[in-house]
Parts: sequence; structure tokens; C-alpha cells
Amino acid sequence: MQSSPFTVIFAPSSSDRVYTLLYTEDLVDGPWTNVPGQHRIPGGVGADSLTDTNVGPGRVYGIAVEIP
Repeated sequence: MQSSPFTVIFAPSSSDRVYTLLYTEDLVDGPWTNVPGQHRIPGGVGADSLTDTNVGPGRVYGIAVEIP
């Protein structure tokens, strides 16, 4: 069981990208939902992290990467 808060650490990140933390509770049919407050966060240099402060049971996380 995941505990709250749940933090995803990823590297490398880029200051030329924005990152969104997503979750789903159903890998077969989705949907993927943005974690509140973790949408289009500017990247830094090196390792970065995104956090879900309201973890629910059975959540699986992913990160979307976009060019701003």
C-alpha cells in the first residue's frame, strides 16, 4: 500500500520541458488523471520530483513531458 505523500523522482529533467504527474487506478481502461497541483511543472537540471499528497488505493503513476 502506498502512503501519502507519494513522490516520484526522475532524472534527467530539462529546463526546456514541463512535467505533469498523472495517475490511474485502471491500467486497462484508464483514464489517466492529472494530480492536482502537479500539472505543467517546469523542469530543472538533473533530478526532479513530483508529489501526490492525496494518495488513493491502487494508484499507478506516470509522467507526461511537454515542450512549453
